[in-house]
Amino acid sequence: MDDWSTALNGSEDPRGASESALDALDRLAEATRPAATDWVAGIEARSRAFLDEGKEAESQYPKAIHRLGRTALRGEPARAHLLCGEWSRRERRGQAAREHLTIAHELFAEKGMEGFARRAARELVATGGGGRKRTNRSRGEPTAQEMRA
Repeated sequence: MDDWSTALNGSEDPRGASESALDALDRLAEATRPAATDWVAGIEARSRAFLDEGKEAESQYPKAIHRLGRTALRGEPARAHLLCGEWSRRERRGQAAREHLTIAHELFAEKGMEGFARRAARELVATGGGGRKRTNRSRGEPTAQEMRA
């Protein structure tokens, strides 16, 4: 996968992100910042959080979630919650991971994004979370445990 795509999509393990991925993100940000939209700011924050570690990631994920949540593209904030939940799990922040992964799973399920919903469910189970409680709205949908099986 090329570095530009890695920075934008967060589809590979970010630990040890290459300098070229960070350079690609810097070039992308420079080219898109003049647009000054929530989507641009949110994608940049999500990408920076994914490629960085520690305090930088911790500060960028909430910004990404907030800015992408203001767009009409529901899959984008769901991806930000998923990546934040995965990062939180790696950092051994179980409660935060479960909160973000639960939100991600619900958003993906609502949009019919089944592959991402399964990924969020697997991560949720890995945190020790048992999935979401059944509601009238979710009766026909599989739980995280059912998705794992």
